[in-house]
Amino acid sequence: MHNAPPRSAAKPRRARSILAGIIGMCALAGLAIAWHVANDAPDITVPNPIMPSPNAFDNYITAGRGIVSTKLIDDSLAYKPKTPPTLEQQEAALKENAGVLQSLHEGFAYEFRNPPARSFSAIFPYFSNFRRVARLLAMESQVRSARGDWKGASESALDAIRMGEDIPRGGVVIAQIVGDACAATGQSALWKTIEHLDAAQSRAAAQRLHALMQRHFSYADTIREEKWTGQAGLKEVLRSVTLSSALKNGAGTTGTETSDMQRYRMAFYMVYGKKRILQNYTEIMDATIAQARQPYSVKHPPLPIPSDPITKEIAPEFESARCIEVRTEAQNAMLLIALYLHAYRLDHGHYPAALAELVPTYLSKIPEDPFALQGPFCYRLQGEKYLLYSIGPDGKDNGGIPIDDPKHASSTNPLSRHIVEKESLGDIVAGVNP
Repeated sequence: MHNAPPRSAAKPRRARSILAGIIGMCALAGLAIAWHVANDAPDITVPNPIMPSPNAFDNYITAGRGIVSTKLIDDSLAYKPKTPPTLEQQEAALKENAGVLQSLHEGFAYEFRNPPARSFSAIFPYFSNFRRVARLLAMESQVRSARGDWKGASESALDAIRMGEDIPRGGVVIAQIVGDACAATGQSALWKTIEHLDAAQSRAAAQRLHALMQRHFSYADTIREEKWTGQAGLKEVLRSVTLSSALKNGAGTTGTETSDMQRYRMAFYMVYGKKRILQNYTEIMDATIAQARQPYSVKHPPLPIPSDPITKEIAPEFESARCIEVRTEAQNAMLLIALYLHAYRLDHGHYPAALAELVPTYLSKIPEDPFALQGPFCYRLQGEKYLLYSIGPDGKDNGGIPIDDPKHASSTNPLSRHIVEKESLGDIVAGVNP
């Protein structure tokens, strides 16, 4: 039989137990407060711009909804369609789509801005219609060319380029990509008209193109819109998450199918905190915006990999989109130069020995190559013709050897071997690389 401890020893033991309990409760309270602070609703304010009124966006929507005969339009622009549409069929399709073109042209009188996307659930079904309208304009250019109306053909092509410059305004990255696709449609059509314009028509086309280029919505501003959309989407998502739902869905005990993204959202936000997740996303997007404000050829160190899996999941990769946007800039600038070179030749009987001879009569200054760290496009005479090119995404002057990757060639369009991508090697040669 053990003797009971003396009362003098039991009291300190009870006191220590009570103290430990108090400390434990304080620690739990501190953790609860810290968890609450970390997971309180993030207080970042996402701006919502005032929409212009009228907004050309509404005209674009109306035009896109009304388009018909899309297969005939596509066949008209195909490299080798199975059944090429006749000129009469194309003209009939243009008459069917007269209201589409009227609505579009009315919209050109107004400012264009995309409605702000402020949720991950935002969808953009109208962008595919915008591309169809640009293709309708390219077919119109084709028909006008066939009828000998080269001035009208260049105007139709410039209308598509106008769409390309408008559509990214106020939009996220998908808007920029669709805008670039519309611009490329117009650029391809415009290249075909240049040699058929007289000097005055060539100058007029160049002046309009230059005005369109001044409307350019910068890539950095596009990424800023993407950032705001992501912030609003994260706030919306994280606001709906509670501790109980996190514990249940994180463990997969809801009895319903839960996506990986939901599991990330529910399980990991308790560890990292809502505010930290939103802060991580904001920081990586701000870094991306800062890089986008630098010339394309500036080599940046890789952005830091986010520590939380939610940011890692939703922060998009922008390098390909940036290349497409810069490619559009380069093509517009080379078209501008080519139009003035054509006017110069008609005025003087020959092309200039150097681009500098276009200044100041034709151009106030020679456009900079957006793929170069600094400096204009490369140009040299080749007999009675000329070679004009950008150094392209590889950042090297390859002497005018065009980008040419046979793996991109297809039976329906062998010219796609000259498509420009961020990994492409070679130069972007005017009239060769689409």
